[in-house]
Amino acid sequence: MNVKTAKKPQRRIDVNYLQRFNLQGYGDDNMYPQNITSIVGASGTAQLCLDRYHKFIEGYGFNNGFFSEMEVNREGLTMDDLLHQVAGDVARFGGFALHVNYNVLGQITEVNFQPFEQCRLEETDDAGNVARIAVHADWKGDKTRNGKRQFVNEQNIEKFPVFNPDPEVVLRQMENCGGIDSYKGQVLWVSMDGKYQYPTPIYDAV
Repeated sequence: MNVKTAKKPQRRIDVNYLQRFNLQGYGDDNMYPQNITSIVGASGTAQLCLDRYHKFIEGYGFNNGFFSEMEVNREGLTMDDLLHQVAGDVARFGGFALHVNYNVLGQITEVNFQPFEQCRLEETDDAGNVARIAVHADWKGDKTRNGKRQFVNEQNIEKFPVFNPDPEVVLRQMENCGGIDSYKGQVLWVSMDGKYQYPTPIYDAV
């Protein structure tokens, strides 16, 4: 066997344009993270391997005790807690996301973990950049909130500007949305496959 006769690999993730929501679909059905989570969950061996990989990424936490115990939001989430959650998503999906809030001066006030499987990329502009990250609690549309089913529609999809801590940018975004009371913050979205690329976890080929 050589390169010419070997079976050519297929593209692992199809990215389709979901015109209704101006989004890049994550897989041909926009459910790639949910699908691989279900597959892993159906295998005890796969789940055990993933748990070990998660622990390997997390390690023993941050070396600096003061930094590791620093609270980063109003709910008392610490940096070590955040590391644990981020390491889990990096292991499962090959990426992670954080939601960042600001005060009226454009300064960061808190950081929250944002489940990676809830995030989708908006369509790129002419320069190849993504302006906003779309977030939905359940892209399958099965979950409920306050007794109401969270259908995948414009009302239930929140869009956040991509992370940019420049105070001038933040203040301009606040002004454009009608003030700080209407401002929802930004989302830092990171993919191990590169900027604005949906990632494939290391176990995808398996």
